[in-house]
Amino acid sequence: KMVDGYMELGGHLESLVVESPHLELMSSRQWTNVCFRFKAEEEEDASELNTEIRERLMLSGNYMISRSNIGDDVILRPVIANPGITKESLEGLIAEVIAHGEDIRRGIPVA
Repeated sequence: KMVDGYMELGGHLESLVVESPHLELMSSRQWTNVCFRFKAEEEEDASELNTEIRERLMLSGNYMISRSNIGDDVILRPVIANPGITKESLEGLIAEVIAHGEDIRRGIPVA
């Protein structure tokens, strides 16, 4: 039953990524792993941008997600494996990823 709940949450996270114009799904969802990244503009290095987003996420202390690679691309890789995760916490994660990406793009330093 717990695994089914994690799978449902993984599907919800995948939907949030797919529906966001700021994010891109980097591979099909595997189990409860959702591989995505913040979309870079042409002049931006997507890997550097997503590495910085993850660093800011970790500094904020609100979310802990993995950084991984698919080929040469740095990606964000949350794994749903905690009973405290909810749809609302996943929505918060996505909002924070987008906010950090936009802050980096605007040159706003880490607070």
